Amino acid sequence: MNHLLTLTIFLADDDQDDRMLFTEALINLGNFIDIRTFDNGVDLMATLLEPEVALPDIIFLDLNMPLMNGEECLDDLKNEPKLSAIPVVPVVPVAQVSEKSGV
Repeated sequence: MNHLLTLTIFLADDDQDDRMLFTEALINLGNFIDIRTFDNGVDLMATLLEPEVALPDIIFLDLNMPLMNGEECLDDLKNEPKLSAIPVVPVVPVAQVSEKSGV
C-alpha cells in the first residue's frame, strides 16, 4: 500500500511499557505513521505550544499521569484555540481496566 500522507500521532503516557507497546503496535501498521511520545502532560503541552512544531493529527492521552494529569491536559487542549480541533483519545492503563472489571 502506497501512502502519500504521514499520520502524526502524539502519545502522552507516564508508563514506559505502555508507551513502548503502543509505539510497537502502530509501527507494525506501516511506515506512514510518525509517533512522538511524552511521559507527562507538561511536556506534551510545552511541545504543542512551540510555534515551530507541526501539530499532530491525533493525541492519545493517559488520564492518570503525574505533574499534569490527563483531565487537566485535556482542559488545556480544549481551551487553546490552535489545539482545540485536534482529536484526543483518552487512554486508561490496562491494569486499571482489569481492576475495575474484576479480571
